[in-house]
Amino acid sequence: MRWRPCDVLWLGLLSSWVLAACGSPDESPPPAPAKPSEVVFDVAPTQNLCPVFTYYAITPTSIPPLTIAEIAAFVFDPDGADPELEWKATSGWFSSAHVANTRYLCDAVGPQTLKLSATDSTGCERHVKLEVTCLEE
Repeated sequence: MRWRPCDVLWLGLLSSWVLAACGSPDESPPPAPAKPSEVVFDVAPTQNLCPVFTYYAITPTSIPPLTIAEIAAFVFDPDGADPELEWKATSGWFSSAHVANTRYLCDAVGPQTLKLSATDSTGCERHVKLEVTCLEE
């Protein structure tokens, strides 16, 4: 059998294709990709959410001295813990200064500011202010 130049060219192309597809017998397999030994994620700690007031009111808003005003408030900590509560006033008394719903008695004539502070376990504090007018007798 006699080989023509185009047959040799054809065999050359065919062998190049076979070698490209299958690799030559003296080629080693490609190296395996490196496996990471450990993956570390730097995750920021959970952000603290401060207490939230959803309702607060005083009834009535004008009272004579030593007359009771009812106070209602609702506050919660989105993180799940019960916040510490504390009522303060420019003048007067609370029946309980560490609960949301309480009673207030004024002892001085004029406008009084009542402040409810709510503090969560991380020290984040929020507060609301209510105004009541203490009337003359």
